[in-house]
Amino acid sequence: MRCAGIDPYPARFDSTISIAQVRTRYPKLPASAATNDSVRFTGRVALVRDHGGIWFATLESGGATLQILSEASPRQEPPHRGDLIGVSGEVVSSASGELSVRVQGFELLSTSLVSPGDKRGRPRPMEHRSRHREADLMENLHSRSVFTRRSQAISGIRVALEARGFLEVETPVFAADAGGATARPFVTRHNALGQDLMMRIAPELFLKRLVIGGMDRVFELGRVFRNEGMSSKHNPEFTMLEVYQAYADYTDMMELAQHLVVEAALAALGSTVVQLPVGTQIDLALPWRQASMSELVFEHTGEEIEAKMDPTEAQAALGRLGIGYNQAWGAGKCLVAVFDDRVEAKLIAPTIVTHHPVETSPLARRCRSDPWVTERFELIVGGMELANAYSELNDPVEQRERFAHERSSADTAGEPTGVSSSLDQSYVEALDRGLPPTGGLGIGIDRLVMLLTKSSSIRDVILFPTMRSTQAAQQGTSRRSSLVPTAPLPTSALAGAQVAAVRLSGLVRVVALLTTIVGVLTMLSAVPAISARTLLLDELISPLPLVLDNAVLSVGIGSCMVLLSGQLLRGKRRAWSLALVLFVLSAGFSLARGGEAVALTASLTMIVILLLTRNEFTGLADPPSLIRVARSIPRFLLLVYVYGLIALWAQQGTLSPAINLGDSLWAVTVGLVGGEQPYEYSGRFAKLFPASLEVLGAVGLLLLLWLLLRPAVRGRVGEGRERAASMVEQFGWD
Repeated sequence: MRCAGIDPYPARFDSTISIAQVRTRYPKLPASAATNDSVRFTGRVALVRDHGGIWFATLESGGATLQILSEASPRQEPPHRGDLIGVSGEVVSSASGELSVRVQGFELLSTSLVSPGDKRGRPRPMEHRSRHREADLMENLHSRSVFTRRSQAISGIRVALEARGFLEVETPVFAADAGGATARPFVTRHNALGQDLMMRIAPELFLKRLVIGGMDRVFELGRVFRNEGMSSKHNPEFTMLEVYQAYADYTDMMELAQHLVVEAALAALGSTVVQLPVGTQIDLALPWRQASMSELVFEHTGEEIEAKMDPTEAQAALGRLGIGYNQAWGAGKCLVAVFDDRVEAKLIAPTIVTHHPVETSPLARRCRSDPWVTERFELIVGGMELANAYSELNDPVEQRERFAHERSSADTAGEPTGVSSSLDQSYVEALDRGLPPTGGLGIGIDRLVMLLTKSSSIRDVILFPTMRSTQAAQQGTSRRSSLVPTAPLPTSALAGAQVAAVRLSGLVRVVALLTTIVGVLTMLSAVPAISARTLLLDELISPLPLVLDNAVLSVGIGSCMVLLSGQLLRGKRRAWSLALVLFVLSAGFSLARGGEAVALTASLTMIVILLLTRNEFTGLADPPSLIRVARSIPRFLLLVYVYGLIALWAQQGTLSPAINLGDSLWAVTVGLVGGEQPYEYSGRFAKLFPASLEVLGAVGLLLLLWLLLRPAVRGRVGEGRERAASMVEQFGWD
């Protein structure tokens, strides 16, 4: 283009109107009408339809689209999809009545060197949309509308707070300590100061210090950072609204929180009715239901758990519900565990959950009517927490005791504390100056936008969500992952155990490879031309049963070894146990048959190796799946044919007629069902080979039946989906 004297990236184009204004100014034109009005506007080419003598193109800008057409002579070549162009022309209506602009001339403003997305506007996968947000916004108008509504919702919240006399402030993102919530912070290094700094996990403590200083109504809308897991509802970097009002309590915050959510809905949608991704409609109009946490737990589980009850009774209730717990937990922690696990996701209609235990609310004031709970509430909508608020604890003496008790309980349970001791001290020193009675409120903006935009993932409402780097993603696709999840995946272990990830060592891969090799050798030991006796035991224990005398069991055991190697490669504990049993059986049968040198030595060696590497195999068994059937059958058949062809090749000098590939494949195939063989065999091979194929056929049939029946025996599909959903929720889906 530059060689032709065309600048593909000019500096300026003077427009006289936008596409949206054209549509507003000319709402209804009759078909084939001309206005004689010339306009100049810009847009990105979304679609091109070239019919030779005339071409049409659809331009998009600011969410509005407009058709342009050219039928000039000499012909003017149309632009390319994805290009940004400036158009000058006359507003007309096409023969079909479509509002259009007849092109008098257009200028390329920026050429697109990347192929645009689907011309029908079908969205790309979430991974692509999140990683290449600019392309997503270009191609997906729905995605652009989500972020437009996000901006409108935030603006509506700001307006509502300012109308109530609140002042927006900014507090530090970096600090020597992170506090105000229970979370692991990101740590960085400040070179000039020579010290580590932490990115804030909440602005709460700084905002309370402003209230102490006399700023009675303050709020902050900003980013907070938590170095923890990712899921459809969690991103390490997210937007939080925190509001503090002096001379107020949690009832004032309750009224404020409900109105802020309604104001955000009206600003973004113009209505209080929202729709969940599953299709359920919810009306956010006031009033909302109010219920205590213990009441909701009893309603949904039938267990009466209260913060003031004996901890052993509360732990017993968790045991009856199948929820894991730590012996150091008090009744309040047990109550919260049940609520989080069994209740929260079921609260679809807007619900205010009050009376949280003191044990899990170190910064909240005790309830005036019940000292075991606090004046705290959470807003739950669509099974998701939107807001958390309470009457602030302003007694420095009790706050010191709460912090000390929290650290003591965390040390006993082996869990991290929410704030550091130095931050505890600085905050309590600020409380010594006198914090007025204060109500505090925190709202997760990203989750609120999810609710307002019918989004199922937090990535859909954050312009640039945290993701694995491109280099790491490429390594992940080119190399098999060596991470296997352990508890609390669905096992017999109690739920609630700490999440752990075990990196498989190279020993696991070595063991899997050796198992495959030994399995093949064990199968081939049944072939007379390959086997070699080291012990002459036939005279001592003869006559043996046929299956031992003809070594057919070697084929069955060897094939099972090869099939198990895939599960060993993934570090499965059950596969390790089965492999150990098979190698013990293989060694025993080798001795009984007279001791094949290769198979016996290999089996004994593998027994030792498996015992030494026992701790490397910690993976849990795969859930039953019909997909495994489709994957297992081709592998098994490949194993059978490889064994059969090798055995026939080893005996080719004794076969009649001469060996060939077609007859060999047919011999293996009919041998699985005991059919007539195309070859005549001699010696012991005449008995061993057909019998071994029949054993493989029986093993394959049993394997097929097991894989087919296992999904029905082990659980229904719905149960599997529920377990999978809980796993995604807990571990994240990245």
